[in-house]
Amino acid sequence: MLVCVVCWGIKLSIDYNRTAFVKPNVHCEHCGPINSLEEIDDLLAPSIIILNEKGYTTQACCSGHLLHASAYIMFRPNVKISDFLSAPKGFDFDHSLWSAQFSIRKYFGTLPTGELFRKQLQSALDVLEWAEKLSTKQ
Repeated sequence: MLVCVVCWGIKLSIDYNRTAFVKPNVHCEHCGPINSLEEIDDLLAPSIIILNEKGYTTQACCSGHLLHASAYIMFRPNVKISDFLSAPKGFDFDHSLWSAQFSIRKYFGTLPTGELFRKQLQSALDVLEWAEKLSTKQ
């Protein structure tokens, strides 16, 4: 899902030039033509939008894949673990070994496909509930 990083709106219209490989003309219905888009994991998009609107700026996220059984949200350096009272249900804080950044991460382990997908869906809901309860970052 493409999201405007100015207003965090998700309703974008994209006009592709079908005759050449060029960047699409992208328009946010609130901000007009924009050059700054972020592609966000569809299952985590509502949570990512809420986190950024509340000042907990994010860098990357993934709800998990069938061959990569973990979910994570990586925060930008201005966000500290101390900004949070706890991680979402089943997630742990994960420090980056190569920077001051950290993420919240949940490992699913090896599960049958259907069970893994259900866990990914439930984890996305758990993150959404957590994000909604956070106060705005000071």
